[in-house]
Amino acid sequence: MNILAYADDIVLLAPAWRAMQAFLVIRENHGDILNISCNANKTVRMEFHVQPRRRSQIVSDSFPQLTLCSFYIKYVDSFKYL
Repeated sequence: MNILAYADDIVLLAPAWRAMQAFLVIRENHGDILNISCNANKTVRMEFHVQPRRRSQIVSDSFPQLTLCSFYIKYVDSFKYL
């Protein structure tokens, strides 16, 4: 499960940065068809990191900013969803 929705709010979950950016590109490309609009000013991102057992398994300590419709998505430490 990677989408949680209630009324007009949606939470997207992805296992990696690249997967999340792919979800956002799909939203950009198909938003009109699905009749979904998005307020980039209200859109935020949070990251949850799981530390690997061995340091050699760390892929990256930081990731590029996510974008939605040419807007950077703001990073937050916490967010109240409903």
